Amino acid sequence: MAKIDFNLADRAENIRQPKKQIPVVHFELQDIFNHFNESLKDIDNQSETADILLQEGKDEECQDIWRSQIVFLEGILDFYLHEMSKYALYQMFSGQWNKSKKYFGIKVPMEWVENAYEDLSTKEWFFSFLNQEMSKQVYLSAESMKDQLNLIGIPFNDVMSKAFPKSNGNDSLKYGKTIVREMFDRRNKIVHQNDREHTSANRTSISKDLVTLYRQQIATIVNAIQEIAIDK
Repeated sequence: MAKIDFNLADRAENIRQPKKQIPVVHFELQDIFNHFNESLKDIDNQSETADILLQEGKDEECQDIWRSQIVFLEGILDFYLHEMSKYALYQMFSGQWNKSKKYFGIKVPMEWVENAYEDLSTKEWFFSFLNQEMSKQVYLSAESMKDQLNLIGIPFNDVMSKAFPKSNGNDSLKYGKTIVREMFDRRNKIVHQNDREHTSANRTSISKDLVTLYRQQIATIVNAIQEIAIDK
């Protein structure tokens, strides 16, 4: 019978296994807009199921679909902001767009600086850096959305003025902030509390009209951002 060798092989010292880098795909402005609209269509398709459940008297099941639609709508807005951010900042880095004031405050860890130094012939390291760092962030609160849009050279005030035009620019800004806050608050209430009130534990009422309103508002914000980006 063959003997089994239980001796452990010596461990190689000071050898770091190379980290496998997954290429990050660059998308053009139209691609980014298409991704949003494709996702929007998927969410719209859920409305038919909700209508059927409502007709069958399954009110709670129907309302849960409406709640999920609100969460998904906020999700595709956040993803759009992530894709637009990577695009815009890379355009600045490559000299295609004017750099915003906040651009110069971006902090890059030394690990990424070393990666850049190893191959000076490409700027891909910066795009990969943006992809990794931004994947950790959420841009759905009014303040975080404002900061991010200002960073990428698409001023928050301009977006709100274009999306929700009023006779006074300050009114547009105030109205837009209120909308963004209300949508984010409701999204969080659904995700973290199952849409229940802290005071009574009762679930907050919801309607198809509210879903339609949020859909319209989110699409309006995205359209405004897209138009400003195209004009740059």
